[in-house]
Amino acid sequence: MKKLILLTSTIFLVAGTQFILSLAPDVQVRVEAVSPQEIDELGWTTRASNGLRVVGVGELVYLVGLEETDTLTVTGYEWSVAVVPTGSGLTALDSVGTMWNTFRPDVEGDYTIDLTITTAEAGAASSSVSITAANYVGVGTMVPGVAPDAGAGQCAACHPTNATQWSGTGHSSKFTRAIDGIEHSFYADRCNQCHTVGYNTDPEADNFGFDDLQRLLGWTMPDTLQVGNWDSLVTAYPDLAQKANIQCENCHGPGSQHKGVLGRRTGPDAAPRIQISLDEGVCGSCHEDQPYHLKTIQWKNSAHANGSTFASRGTSASCAPCHSGYGFVNRTDIEYAARDLPETGAQNISCAVCHDPHSARNEHQLRVLDDIELENGFVITKGGSGKLCMNCHHDRRAGGADVYVAEPRSTFRGPHGNVQADMLFGQNYISFGRVLPNSTHKDVTPEACVTCHMSEPPGVGELGENKLGGHSWNMHAEEIVGLDTVEVYNVSACRNCHIPTMTSFEDLLAREDHDGDGDIEPVQHEVEGLLEQVAMLLPPVGEPTVNIRDPLWNTEESLLQRKAAWNYLYVEEDQSHGIHNFQLTVALLKLTKEVLEYGVLSEGVIVGIEDVPNDQGRQVGVAWNRFGGDGASDTPLQDYWVWRRVDGNMGKVNQTDLISSIEAVPTGEAASARVGKMSVVMDGHLWTAVGHQPAASMDLYSAIVPTLADSTAAGAYWSVFKVSGHAEDSQTYVVSDPDSAYSIDNLEPMAPVLSFAGVNADPNNPSVNWLFGFDREDPLNVDFNYFAVYRAEALFDPSGMDPIATTTDPFFRDSDVELGKTYFYTVAAVDFSGNRSEFAPMEQVAVVVGIDGTGEVPKEFALHQNYPNPFNPSTTITFDVPSTSVVRVAVFDLLGRRVQVLVDGEVAPGTHRAVFEARDLSSGLYVIRFETPERAFERTVMLVK
Repeated sequence: MKKLILLTSTIFLVAGTQFILSLAPDVQVRVEAVSPQEIDELGWTTRASNGLRVVGVGELVYLVGLEETDTLTVTGYEWSVAVVPTGSGLTALDSVGTMWNTFRPDVEGDYTIDLTITTAEAGAASSSVSITAANYVGVGTMVPGVAPDAGAGQCAACHPTNATQWSGTGHSSKFTRAIDGIEHSFYADRCNQCHTVGYNTDPEADNFGFDDLQRLLGWTMPDTLQVGNWDSLVTAYPDLAQKANIQCENCHGPGSQHKGVLGRRTGPDAAPRIQISLDEGVCGSCHEDQPYHLKTIQWKNSAHANGSTFASRGTSASCAPCHSGYGFVNRTDIEYAARDLPETGAQNISCAVCHDPHSARNEHQLRVLDDIELENGFVITKGGSGKLCMNCHHDRRAGGADVYVAEPRSTFRGPHGNVQADMLFGQNYISFGRVLPNSTHKDVTPEACVTCHMSEPPGVGELGENKLGGHSWNMHAEEIVGLDTVEVYNVSACRNCHIPTMTSFEDLLAREDHDGDGDIEPVQHEVEGLLEQVAMLLPPVGEPTVNIRDPLWNTEESLLQRKAAWNYLYVEEDQSHGIHNFQLTVALLKLTKEVLEYGVLSEGVIVGIEDVPNDQGRQVGVAWNRFGGDGASDTPLQDYWVWRRVDGNMGKVNQTDLISSIEAVPTGEAASARVGKMSVVMDGHLWTAVGHQPAASMDLYSAIVPTLADSTAAGAYWSVFKVSGHAEDSQTYVVSDPDSAYSIDNLEPMAPVLSFAGVNADPNNPSVNWLFGFDREDPLNVDFNYFAVYRAEALFDPSGMDPIATTTDPFFRDSDVELGKTYFYTVAAVDFSGNRSEFAPMEQVAVVVGIDGTGEVPKEFALHQNYPNPFNPSTTITFDVPSTSVVRVAVFDLLGRRVQVLVDGEVAPGTHRAVFEARDLSSGLYVIRFETPERAFERTVMLVK
């Protein structure tokens, strides 16, 4: 406002003409309420006033003159008495040239006071105020215990409904209960100034108030407060009883001028006969006096008392139901609305806005506790007294979030301010089809808003006194301690469920790092971090603020951004930064961030295709990043398909598997069954569906898919792939760019087993026989190609050697051997991709199966002593065979374990020799066993190293 005034006070030159823009003073004269607390703080000796324009004769009226623009420099105040009733001697007010002034009306009737304010910038301007002075009459026959024909009361005669309602309130019996000793053990005459009608002991205030009748009738306060005192007063002083307790005139002003006058004459220029006021000063004249009466003191520290909030909006018919006291009462109280009172105005949300002074319909005389229907149709049925707050503290956009964001609009505003009820009950946000979690606050706070915001305030002298809880409703305040500003928090209600010793919301740590900044912070900071992340993605992109005036919102294409902006502003307007519903707040911001990052349908990228390690080949792993639209979106992806290009003749494809177009690709449950069973033409090539993954909002996906062929040592064979993403309707899809890779068989077969099958000792055709195989069936051997046989005359490393033979048969005969030599054998399996298995354990065989030089044929089987013995590392074993026979010569250790087979097979007649090679054995005794068709022979030999 100051910026505008400076501009309008400037001299502008337009087309050679000089214009001087100036402002005139905006003058207002107000009858001001002054509470007992304010009297004490100002050091005045006068009495409190309720600020009504209907006052008792002789009561002090407080006036204040205001220059409403609050921008001009006031240089003078000139007060004057313009109109007085007949018989009045009032000619001037109590002060001259001051902003504040006072006077006492001396007779019944109407008074008009004028004020002229002079300013340095704009000269003088005037205004006036009309005031009615009257005497007190009492409510009438509705005073409890008073006979119908007693006294001179009048209110009940014309307003029986209001009087009946009032008779059920605590106001109607406050004095009664007090003198009967029901409420307190103490009560004195000084208490009557708030608990009776017109009590004012100033000598000038002779207006038939309680104190005037008490003086005239001679009644005195009982010495003992006990039951029966009220009945005695009613019997002896019925007229005085008519002015006892807190009655209509305490809040509406004395009624002697109102009786029989049609209309209320409440216009700004008219003297009222009776007054209806929502000003807090009416209640504050009694409810603002430390240390016992604190409600108004607390209220003045609340947002409800912020006049600037209500002055700007309370005059709007659409805003008045929440921003004007009259507007709220008219909307929530049918009986009040029927009285044809103002519906707009700049009244704060004061005591009488929430509390109906007439009614005792509920414990706290709250105007309405009906169920609340939110704009999206959800009905709130729980919340106790907090439902009164929810009448205003919820979104006001007709139809709710989904309706508001659906259409572009010239001005996008997001949810209406103060959406606390929506947040608490988890309603009226854009869910993008997701089901989001909710906290249990709505269930564990029986009075909803009231449970926490009106929790027990700090005590006298404590930090936050009158600034937290109670009727301040505040959850946070600042206190000056010395030279420091101290933050104080209203967390007393939180301690019941959270941390018994907590002193601030900073004590409530989140359970995880929701905003991903590397620290687990208090819940509100985690929410603030998420809010900033979302704001960075909304216009202006890259800045931690959201510009809701950006033209972007007013386009068909901006629907997704409008939805995201609604959610961002929804959390902002809740104002608790997660306290009301932390689970929903965090989930909603994460969802909204996801929408802004991935909500627009767009293709992703194949980030890698790699051969599947340790497999038999013909497979690769395809990895791709998340496509736009995967997750929360207006067109969410449902499925991913991986396609492999078919090289060669398209006619080789089964035409029954050829779908018409990629728009016909199945989605949902039917999709996975079609993997490998359908093909489609894209970009002039045939593509086969080889992989499928349902969309799951993951940042990275992968699928193992088949290739057309493996790459081998003979050359690389490349397979080409694409990935497509499809929405539920299939017609909406995007396809990635192609990428290619090759597969290889990189899994070697299992090692075969090498079994000695005997030696052919025929001098003309010696040979060593072997059996090959595997000790079990194993998938590793599905692509087995052949066995590779390796041999040497000493221990050897076969890995760098060529095999002496390859065979696919399980039997191998090595005929390329010489008598008298010892051979070492091993074998490996090789698959079709050239992968070689590990080698079988090496076997030693002595082919020294020769006839002794004597040429004589032995007459019987015999095993001779070896030579040398002891030996290192080898010794010769000699044995006799009388006729062609199948024999075996084997070596065992002393535990009976066979360590070598020297001969195993058919041997010709003669004396034969075999070499026992013990290079790899440890020192000790070994047994040579010679098995023949007739019997077995054994000898013990000693290896010494």
